[in-house]
Amino acid sequence: MICNIKTRALRSNILDGLQDVLYLLSMANQFALAIAATIGIAISAYFTLVFFDIIPANSRFVAQVCRMDEQTCQYVLHTTYAKLFGVPNSLLGAIFYAFILYTVLAHGPNSSAFISLVATLSSVLSVLASIYLTHALIVKLKTNCVLCFTCHALNLVILILLTYTG
Repeated sequence: MICNIKTRALRSNILDGLQDVLYLLSMANQFALAIAATIGIAISAYFTLVFFDIIPANSRFVAQVCRMDEQTCQYVLHTTYAKLFGVPNSLLGAIFYAFILYTVLAHGPNSSAFISLVATLSSVLSVLASIYLTHALIVKLKTNCVLCFTCHALNLVILILLTYTG
């Protein structure tokens, strides 16, 4: 009888510890999603501002390694690949990243099934678009855009993190 009680208590402690670990992993996942979305918003906002000629492509606040010359950046941003139904991809990206950030901050790991599904489906679409756009940058435009590739990588990271959460 006493052995049974001790065994149950030990199992309870192990389960409590496991729940704590799972909670910490979930919080780390949400933090990583928030960081990825925030970086995506910053890059997308930059491209959107350059697209609409609000700031120059070689702005001082962009790291030197990420800068393209004005002509190359404008070329990339004004190709047919840079827009979907006339809307700049960067603006669509900013909306996507803002939605992911909102989902993380407002709902966290306890989001409704519908919000999780919308986030995951939009993330799948962003990864598919990233594959197409990476191909276009490398093969068709023959341009190396570090910020573009960073956003494409962020899209994949977000999908992985959302899949891990779900």
